[in-house]
Amino acid sequence: MLSMAAATGRSRHVRHTGWLAAANAITAGAQWVWLPATARLAGPTITGEMALGQAVAVPLMMFAGLQLRALVSTDPARSFRLAEYMNARRITFLAAILLLMAAGWAAAPGSLWVPMALLFAVHKAFEGLAEIHHGGWLRAGDAASGAFCAMGRSLGSAAVFLAVLAGTANPAAAMSWSLLPSVALLVLVENPKGARRRPPQENAVRWAKVLELLHQASPLGLAVLLVSLTAYIPRYVAGEWVGMANLGALAALGTLVMAASLGVNALGQALAVDLARAAADRDEAAFQNHLLRGLALAVAAGLAVFLTAVLAEDWLLSLFGSGFGQHKGLLVWLAAAAIPLHGASMLGYALTARRILQPQVWLLAATALAALLASFALIPAAGLPGAAAAQAAAGITQLAGAAWLLRRNRETL
Repeated sequence: MLSMAAATGRSRHVRHTGWLAAANAITAGAQWVWLPATARLAGPTITGEMALGQAVAVPLMMFAGLQLRALVSTDPARSFRLAEYMNARRITFLAAILLLMAAGWAAAPGSLWVPMALLFAVHKAFEGLAEIHHGGWLRAGDAASGAFCAMGRSLGSAAVFLAVLAGTANPAAAMSWSLLPSVALLVLVENPKGARRRPPQENAVRWAKVLELLHQASPLGLAVLLVSLTAYIPRYVAGEWVGMANLGALAALGTLVMAASLGVNALGQALAVDLARAAADRDEAAFQNHLLRGLALAVAAGLAVFLTAVLAEDWLLSLFGSGFGQHKGLLVWLAAAAIPLHGASMLGYALTARRILQPQVWLLAATALAALLASFALIPAAGLPGAAAAQAAAGITQLAGAAWLLRRNRETL
């Protein structure tokens, strides 16, 4: 019986990982084309403006998301209803967009990156609302439905973006029109499907529980804000020291490395349920087995991207246009810098599964500080390779700190 249960668990894990990996791979490919296409059709300076808008909007929206999808899929006791998760996310997303609108136009009126930041925020809002449905389906053992919707959203938005960009060379217009597939999918498919599959009691909202959820999830929101800031701090500094055109090159080439990051996130999301159950059952052997397998796959994904960058850098640079040839070597630096970040990301899922939440905030604050100090030390001196080195310094800091936290927690069990 035990062997049959173990085989069933492995089969479920493989299916979940496969669907999430497929969805994230297609999402990565669809999102990858935005910055390269903008670089080719609108030029590196506008690409830099777009990258700065993304760097401003994404951390704020990641904070507003509070990692509620992770909480939904790792809440087997159903402490909160799906309607409560959805309303919590609506409140935080609306507040974040209003804050971004006010702050952006007050700080930089007339700048191109401000409307682009708002468009990135609105895109993230629709994706985030859909994720609550996907998390509920995953909790019920259905990874396929959420994966199909995620793939449809990313492919539809990318197709519209490319069509409008090709006709107008205006990325802001392309981003606006590319909202249509996301809105249509949420309104016509995900909301109705989510309503049909929820038990009636899951639709009732207890506002006291919404407040409790916001309070409980706030450390996770702060944690993911710090993770996102750590990734974008080199962009902020590079934009100041090397200019918008070089910032555009850094951001565009960084999208090539993003594919592995999204794959690692898919793996982490698939493993999160098994890690949480093993932690709740105090099954240390199972927990370590899931974690070590995840770490091995995460590092392997990073090494695969690194080898691809080494062997095919000239061809990859040519995808962005002739002007990117001057940045030869940067892609290899970026791919190498991402490897410790992949391992740290996987350990982050393990920390969340053990509900080690508050210490993560301090660790990620230290990681962001390491990125900030390294960026100011290295980018003025070394330029764009210094930005990659700053990312590596942040990844090593986070990886070492997460490993220490897990070891300390294990010793106290």
